Amino acid sequence: MPTNMNRGPEIYDPDALKSEYSRSEREAMAPYASKRRPGGRKISLKILLLDLLLLCILGGILYPYIIGKNKEGVLDGIRFRLYLSSDEDSLFVSLMMENPSDGNLSDTLDIQIFVNEKEVESLSDLTPSPGESRTLRFRLTGSQQKDAVRIVVNKNSGHLELNAVSSE
Repeated sequence: MPTNMNRGPEIYDPDALKSEYSRSEREAMAPYASKRRPGGRKISLKILLLDLLLLCILGGILYPYIIGKNKEGVLDGIRFRLYLSSDEDSLFVSLMMENPSDGNLSDTLDIQIFVNEKEVESLSDLTPSPGESRTLRFRLTGSQQKDAVRIVVNKNSGHLELNAVSSE
């Protein structure tokens, strides 16, 4: 076997792996070597803060709309509106019913009032005449915390639920 065999470029030469770069060449390669842009953290922080600001704005606009969404409803042409206010130990609940002048005299209504999912009042046969509006007012015992009030209006053809939450 011959010992002087030319192996070509596979022969290890420690001097062949050295390379010299000037400072300008190293600075030009730095963004590619680290794969980071200068100021990259500042940009991501700005995006995060803008996202949080957007969520706060959307929450401030949409939350009151969602809470107030279930305070009104229509059942068989009769419009119902729920008003709720509270003081230290009482809840003041008002249920307004409006039957339009072209409305018909409908069946009897059964109304149930729940406070914190406990039934506190039940009424029936309170259908307003066409063109008439009627308001039912109740003073209920509340707690020191927020109270959830739910009114269920039942009729032969369907039912309607109105919800509200008292303020602290």
